[in-house]
Amino acid sequence: MSDILAYLARNLKYYRAKSALTQAELAQKSGVNRSHLASLETDALPNVSVKTVEKLANALGVTVFDLLKHE
Repeated sequence: MSDILAYLARNLKYYRAKSALTQAELAQKSGVNRSHLASLETDALPNVSVKTVEKLANALGVTVFDLLKHE
């Protein structure tokens, strides 16, 4: 697993919680399947498309960089 996917998992959970959204709500808002979203949040996927990250960022009102940054 790559570091960038670990950052995505952490940041996705953080921004989803900050937005007070459930996985189901974010899935519906972004158009990303809930089980795919759950796999992303647990860093269980070996890769993810830029389009998927972009959909999630837009639904959360953040940038793609926000979801991929390391802090």
